[in-house]
Amino acid sequence: MEVIMSEALFLKRVFLADAATCAACAALLLAGAGALSPLLGLPYPLLFWAGAALVPVAALFAFIGTRQRPPVALAVIGILGNVLWVVESAITIEMVAGITTLGIAFVAMQAAAVAVLAALETWGLRRMQAARVSAA
Repeated sequence: MEVIMSEALFLKRVFLADAATCAACAALLLAGAGALSPLLGLPYPLLFWAGAALVPVAALFAFIGTRQRPPVALAVIGILGNVLWVVESAITIEMVAGITTLGIAFVAMQAAAVAVLAALETWGLRRMQAARVSAA
């Protein structure tokens, strides 16, 4: 049982880090959408509503990260959501007319960070499940 808990600790920490970055990005986008829009060449509603969408995501990730044993189904949903965010970021870069070089860099960098978090979460989930199987 101890092995499972130590394997769960890694996954919990990654989800807590993801929750913190989601909350920070949400605050930036919600408070700064007006100022960021002309700099990034992204529409104000896109920035604002992306920030608003991150609020419940941050809450979900914080929930996952604070459970003694992260719920597998919720972790999978979170990972898939991160993958979807990365795909949507690539679509945004390609489809938004007028996006600036700074906007491309902003979207690409946050997508790269989300991709790393999704990869770490996937790895942590696999480790936790493997520990559970070997302990059984």
